[in-house]
Amino acid sequence: MRYIIIMCMLVFGCKPNANNTTIQQETINRYKIKDKKLYGYIDTNGVIVIKPKFIVAGNFSEGLAPVCMSGSVSLDTFYGDYPVVFPKINGMYGYINDEGKYVIQPQFDLCLPFNNGMAVVNNNNSYGYIDNKGKIVIKLIYDNAFSFTGDYAAVEINNKYGFIDKKGVVRIKPQYSYAESFQNSVAIVCIGDTWPLKMGLINKRGKYIVKPIYDNIMSMHNNRAVFQLNNKYGYMDENGTIIIQPKYLSASNYYNGIAWVLEDSLFNIINLNGDCIKKTNYESVGVFSYGLAPVKVGNKWGYCNTIGEIVIQPQYIKVEPFRGALAMVWFEDRVGYINKKSKLVWSADTGI
Repeated sequence: MRYIIIMCMLVFGCKPNANNTTIQQETINRYKIKDKKLYGYIDTNGVIVIKPKFIVAGNFSEGLAPVCMSGSVSLDTFYGDYPVVFPKINGMYGYINDEGKYVIQPQFDLCLPFNNGMAVVNNNNSYGYIDNKGKIVIKLIYDNAFSFTGDYAAVEINNKYGFIDKKGVVRIKPQYSYAESFQNSVAIVCIGDTWPLKMGLINKRGKYIVKPIYDNIMSMHNNRAVFQLNNKYGYMDENGTIIIQPKYLSASNYYNGIAWVLEDSLFNIINLNGDCIKKTNYESVGVFSYGLAPVKVGNKWGYCNTIGEIVIQPQYIKVEPFRGALAMVWFEDRVGYINKKSKLVWSADTGI
């Protein structure tokens, strides 16, 4: 089955930008590596600048990275803000700077990456927020919490989601089965007691812009959000106006005015109006990040540019999108980082 690999843009160091065509992407100068079951970091030249000594390590964001130095862990894979599975660990998390020095001492059961000057932390299964000095700015009282990607963040209490501002004041009372933080003026919310939940969009007054009738709505990029209805994908703007009718088998978020769509077994690049600007014969594709997108040809992965031209030949068994200057790639016997000229700057026999 052909599909688009949809990956959360926060993984790539992107700042969500709902309206502007150009996506702002954070400058990255530290990349996570693993050696003998411990994590450290390299710079853009592949030089180890923070020696492997952490049992859990997250990506750098806003100059800081969440890490844990001692304890035991069963799974430590970060996907966007959140680990895929909550790490079972005896140690405590803190934050280091790009020199590997603790800026915020280990004191939390879980730390998530910083976003807009604040980070979600957890102690004793309760979530709250700290600033980049480690000061608790919103008390740890929530069952779940999302990063501030706008003025209001989604939080869960007593199995319902609502929204708070950066002072912790409740702006929209908990009432939804699920919700995601605001991006500019809209937020995704879900209703229902059983999966699949129905999704809609609300404004900052808690009023529905889009009624919860959709099977899926993705986050807003370039004033476009992917939505799913009856197994087909289309695009709407932040006013809820359908810009492109649901007709695609799969679709990605927009990046600088372009997006991948799957139609008639072909991956095409479209513009904001839905006009096809490039047809391809790629087997699978990943989202654009830092000007390039992963593409699969003949069971191998490479990268194309924003007009669909291959610039790094397919030669890897697995890849991740670029984060700044480097991207992680997998060979048959090792894993490493390449730059945009396809030069291997670091590799190891074991995976990340």
